[in-house]
Amino acid sequence: MKLKRFTAMIIAIIIIMVPVISAAGMDDWPTRRIDHASEWLLENYQQNSSSITLTFEHALAVAALNNVNDISEYPSRIINTERFAALIPQQHIPDLQGVYWHADALITLLITNPCAQATGAINALVDMQDENGDFITYGQRVDVRENIWATIALRLAYKAGCVVPKWDIDAVLENIKAWQADDGGFDVIFRDHSRVLITAEAIIALSLSSAYNSEAAKNAIEFLHSQMNEDFTFSNATEQSYAIIALALAGEDIFGERWANENSGIFSALTNLQAGYSGSGGGFYHNNSATNPDDISTRQAITAMSIIHLMQQEEIDGIEALVQIIGVEERDENELYQRDPQPNLGDWMLDWLPIIGAIVGGLVLIFIILTIISKKKK
Repeated sequence: MKLKRFTAMIIAIIIIMVPVISAAGMDDWPTRRIDHASEWLLENYQQNSSSITLTFEHALAVAALNNVNDISEYPSRIINTERFAALIPQQHIPDLQGVYWHADALITLLITNPCAQATGAINALVDMQDENGDFITYGQRVDVRENIWATIALRLAYKAGCVVPKWDIDAVLENIKAWQADDGGFDVIFRDHSRVLITAEAIIALSLSSAYNSEAAKNAIEFLHSQMNEDFTFSNATEQSYAIIALALAGEDIFGERWANENSGIFSALTNLQAGYSGSGGGFYHNNSATNPDDISTRQAITAMSIIHLMQQEEIDGIEALVQIIGVEERDENELYQRDPQPNLGDWMLDWLPIIGAIVGGLVLIFIILTIISKKKK
């Protein structure tokens, strides 16, 4: 009889604990995977520091790690983030040529430095917009990717609270949309061979510009869906990461039935490319045929995983998660850009009124004192 009761009690405990353990395992997945990816990336850069380049992707991955570190309680998240962040060159911004590289440098500066450090990059990028709204390099052929990344960089600068000179965002958005192919996708120059990566980047630009509900964005999302394999994979980790980031910023539910099923999904297809957790594991393979993880795929995956983690952890949307990672605050979206600040007489008077009052009061006091002294002498 006692044996039966003991057996029944054990079974009851197992029934109760299985879902609890499963839920705990699901809650732990982001930090565990991000932990191991960050450890691999840090070790990779320690071994080959010459591979460090000044790119926003690396800066964004470091910023993502710092954000996850703030909200993660997983023990293995003990990592020297200051040492890791120091790997980004803070000075010696190269004299970059081209819209894309100016945008890349600007985003990096926004992540690693205050707005004051990014003013030159902002102004240089704005100056590259021509009268038609396109961002071009020294009058060369228009490249839709330059329009896309200039838009992303300047929108992030606006959200960071930087003063952004007037630029024609409406025109560049229309020009980006004009490059969209009939299948809904985008390519760099030609419109007959849409690519997943360029399309995902276009969705990011549209989403940051409050155009995620536009027909162009919807058609681009349809293109991504059409290019996804039956197992929810794209051709490599870069496409997988950027597609996840784009869909998250556009408000898509990547765990819904459109992008996942009970066995797999667009997100698990990315995490399946992560190497094991032992030895040199933790990095991400570029694709299933790659023999070793690589740093580019790993840092892109870190950013994608961190955005999803923040969305779930703090119940925010994709744009809010990206803004939090970069370390800026959401600004009022009633304006699509910030014009050159114009002096306002009312604001000027309010700002200077206390100072003017103090000066006038001081002069009056001096006059009274001098008057009293003069009367005493008489």
